Amino acid sequence: MTTAIEGDIVGAYNNVQYKRIMNILKKKIIDKKFLALIESGFKAGIEERGKFTEIEKGVRGIASPILFNIYMHEFDVWVIDYLSAYLKGKNKKEGRIDKAYSETYRKMKNKTDNFKVRQLQKYRKKQEDGKYWVSNILEYAKNKKILRKINSQKLKTKSIAQNRKLLRFSYTRYADDWIILTNANIETCNTIKKEVREFFKTDLHLEL
Repeated sequence: MTTAIEGDIVGAYNNVQYKRIMNILKKKIIDKKFLALIESGFKAGIEERGKFTEIEKGVRGIASPILFNIYMHEFDVWVIDYLSAYLKGKNKKEGRIDKAYSETYRKMKNKTDNFKVRQLQKYRKKQEDGKYWVSNILEYAKNKKILRKINSQKLKTKSIAQNRKLLRFSYTRYADDWIILTNANIETCNTIKKEVREFFKTDLHLEL
């Protein structure tokens, strides 16, 4: 991962929309009395020094962390689905693969693999002919030296072609703090950030 996308939500707990969170709760909870109890808690308002204030949005009290996590879980589901589909599309369009070896490294790897295959074939032939155990110490030492030289050159060669490397991501959230890590370039990250901002605005009615 080479880039982090991280953002804060403006007044996160205080801007939870009651109608939206009730719809979210109804997806999993069928107990109407329990739902009514939660809703009445939202509408209870605040009384301070004899003055009562109605509250139109926001979660407060001891249940607020749980309710806010339920609210933000909508983002968890969306962001993983969105990033999986978006990066999968880019990988396919740009012909990216899991082991995107550079051309030079690929040639070195093929050279090593072919050398090993040839030696294995010779080993098996000598086994069949009953000659393997005669005296091949010098040949074995010579082959090991050649293989060491090839591997040494391979280690000095840049192995990954960045423009063909598979794009990946990692997402983590704790309460209203979240972070996306990816190996995508800045332009792609800006597109992701724009979509994240739009989701918060239109679906959860929160400002990034």
